[in-house]
Amino acid sequence: MRRIVPLSSLTAGRCFTLAETPKNPDEDDKAKRFQTGWSILQADMVWKVGLPQEEGVDCESALGERVAMAGDTKVVEVPRQGFDRLVQRAREAGTPS
Repeated sequence: MRRIVPLSSLTAGRCFTLAETPKNPDEDDKAKRFQTGWSILQADMVWKVGLPQEEGVDCESALGERVAMAGDTKVVEVPRQGFDRLVQRAREAGTPS
């Protein structure tokens, strides 16, 4: 399990997936942080941090989609190798990038 961090804490080139919100966060009032994980990540779920922009942080998905996300978005960092593998699989599958 990995820690949930704000997107603004990651530098350009780092990779992440959006953190899932726990179903009932009030159940465990003593928890200092929530952790999340997936057994299988899809290319549309993994992003690479780009440069900060006026409207947020520029991010690119493993499918090649570019969006600006708010710096306070909760994310979970993933290894760059995983992002690169998903990009390669998307290309091999013929998904436009």
